[in-house]
This record gives sequence, structure tokens and C-alpha cells, in this order.
Amino acid sequence: MAAKIPAAGISTYNVATSDADLGAGIHIKTGDSGGSATSTADELVVEGSGDTGIQLLSGASSEAGITFGDSGDSNVGLIGYDHANNRFRFKTNDAVQWYLDSSGNWLPAATDHGIYLGVTSATASNLLDDYEEGNTSDITLSPGSSGSISLQDNFRQLSYTKIGRQVTITGLLKITSVSSPTGAPTFALPFALASLSDTAEICRGHGYVVNAANAENGDGGLIIDCQTAGSTTATIMKTDNTTNGLRDFDSTFATSQAEISFSFSYFTT
Repeated sequence: MAAKIPAAGISTYNVATSDADLGAGIHIKTGDSGGSATSTADELVVEGSGDTGIQLLSGASSEAGITFGDSGDSNVGLIGYDHANNRFRFKTNDAVQWYLDSSGNWLPAATDHGIYLGVTSATASNLLDDYEEGNTSDITLSPGSSGSISLQDNFRQLSYTKIGRQVTITGLLKITSVSSPTGAPTFALPFALASLSDTAEICRGHGYVVNAANAENGDGGLIIDCQTAGSTTATIMKTDNTTNGLRDFDSTFATSQAEISFSFSYFTT
């Protein structure tokens, strides 16, 4: 059945077959579904005996949407389809919060938006609001006091994955030449170390060196120190049987053809 809305408006007209019988408002019926309408959402009931739907048609560069309002705000909530960009936008509390883009990806409207995992109410410690992965820029190993350490092309970057505040770094660096390096070398981190409000945020990661002078009998362990609040650098130390178990990774170990493997995590801000 097709019906034409009269000039008087839809509020005075029942668009339905003669047996319209559901809801407290308008019942549009093309067939009997055998279902019933819930009393909390029955101002408009659309019913059919097969596939049933509502279609919104708008201009090719316009938006079609459903808005939600109350006495304080006529469109405090919105589900809208942006035809110009072929994406959905979702609005709550009178602000657009999320987009569903044309490729099916969810995009937050602000960088602080995320997903609360493992809880049923908003708890800051359960909010996952960041993910990033990539490679660092070319690494430079800077000896703490003097000298230099040169790295081989294509083995000068490290990979990182950032999930929330935790950053995990892995990779392999190959030394091609050295010039009397003294002092523990440092290298740049992709993200600054956390403020250290909790000592659990201090990081001593692990690495390993092979083909290095004086690193024999399996003695190739490295410690990656990240302990300065807000710092963007890490220090490479060599494990040793000295009093504190550490010594500088200097010319004794940092030699041509040495290979340094990293795998460590730390917390950023």
C-alpha cells in the first residue's frame, strides 16, 4: 500500500493499512510481522511481513541523519551519514565524538578518545587511547665522553610499538667502525620517558652483543638504562662481574663488526 500525506500534516493522518494496530502514534504497515511494539518506543512503528526498513534520501553532498533532542538541546545526539565524505559521524553530549570512515575504520574526533577495556564504567587506568608502530629515525650512538661509533646502513634503525603508555623497542644495530669511544654511549628514544611518579616506570631493558672484543664465553649481555624523568635518551651499559655488575659499553666491547640486539620496554607520558 502507498499513501500520500495530506497537507494537514502527518500528525493528523494514520499512514497504514486498515488493520494498523501497533503503537501509540503512527503505524506504517505493509504486512503483519507477528511482533509487538515496545511501549517506550512506539510513537512511530514501521512494520512489514518481510524485509522492512526506513530510507533517508538526501543530496549527494549533504548529510542524512537522525537527531536526538530534549528540552535543553534539540540535537544533543546524532547519527548522521555524510554523503560528501561517505562516512558516518556520531554525536553525544552535543559534540561529534567518532567517525566511521569510507574504508570501515573508526576515527576519534579528538586524540584523547579511546576504549575502556575490562570495565563497565569510565576508569582512567583502563582507557586505551593510543596505538602506534613504526621505525625510529637513524640511530646515532654517542659515546658518553669522547670518540665515535659508526653504524652500518640498513642497520641503523629500531622498530617500536606503542600501546597506551607502554613503548616496546626491538631491533639490530651493526657497528662498522669506531674511534676510541669512551664513556657509556646513548641513543635517542622515540618517546620521552615518563615522569617517574612511580618507580615501576623506571626501565632497565636488555640487549645482547655478538662479534665484540672481550665478550667471550657467552658474556654478551647489555643493559639499556632509561631512568631519567622526561628523558628522550637511553644509555647502553655492559654487564660485568664488577661490584655493581655494570660497566661502560666503550672501546673494550664496542668494536668494528659488533652487532647489538635490543628488546626492551618502557613507559612514556
